[in-house]
Amino acid sequence: MTPPHRARKSLGQNFLTDPSIAQKIADFLDPGIPRETPVIEIGPGKGILTKALLSKTSNLVLLEKDQDLLPALTERYGSSPGVRIIQTDALEYPFGEGEDYLSPPFSGGGYRIVSNLPYNISVPLLFRFLSSPKPPLEMVLMFQREVARRIVASPGSDDYGHLSVAMALSASSRKVLDLKPGSFFPAPKVHSSVVVIRPRIFDTKQEREQTRQALNLSRKLFSYRRRTLQNAARLAFPEIPKGYFEEVFNILGIPPEKRVERLLPEELLLLSTEIHKKGLEQNFT
Repeated sequence: MTPPHRARKSLGQNFLTDPSIAQKIADFLDPGIPRETPVIEIGPGKGILTKALLSKTSNLVLLEKDQDLLPALTERYGSSPGVRIIQTDALEYPFGEGEDYLSPPFSGGGYRIVSNLPYNISVPLLFRFLSSPKPPLEMVLMFQREVARRIVASPGSDDYGHLSVAMALSASSRKVLDLKPGSFFPAPKVHSSVVVIRPRIFDTKQEREQTRQALNLSRKLFSYRRRTLQNAARLAFPEIPKGYFEEVFNILGIPPEKRVERLLPEELLLLSTEIHKKGLEQNFT
């Protein structure tokens, strides 16, 4: 028997304790995707969600950073067919690239990600998944409730911001489940939500690059989210002549007095494309 494990605050560990909720989370995986498609679980912890995922896939990859959890995981799942346990930091794992991705169980094909994400690194991990050369087919991820609201927020709402724009341009997303702190041990001080995310498939490298450029612009403008677009642009890019942005706004028919927080994702994409047509892209990276 392996000794009991204490949750590590430094790793953002709050372990799911309710098997029925774990099964609900697993059930959000698209049943139309073949069972043999690999599923990556990040931070399996005590393995409650792992057990539910085994009913959904014949290829399960467990990424666990905490080496103290590995003995119990190996004891419980190490001999299960189709399960691979890897000790690694998910922030450093090469999702959709590298020799491991070209080898079984991935073999260069599609994969899915399911995780009760550590809240302290949830957004960096999300951007890592989306920026992969080969993003996952789908993700079922748990976030702090406030972050989940930002992910699915609409323009003009209090939760709308750069994260909302990034998600709208890179994927489709929907919040599917709310969880109370009592569903975890130790109980976090915040509520949680599960979000289903399906990354966008870009037809060309040019489309992917245009989206990347739009997100760079969004990040800078949303530093001044409550300002008008013309004022935010001057503050974000003081080196650009004043009349430059006015010309761009006129070309696109976007009112310069519109507030940044009300900009549609597609308007940011248009703005970015027009800016790069004029050859000033070095100012926006």
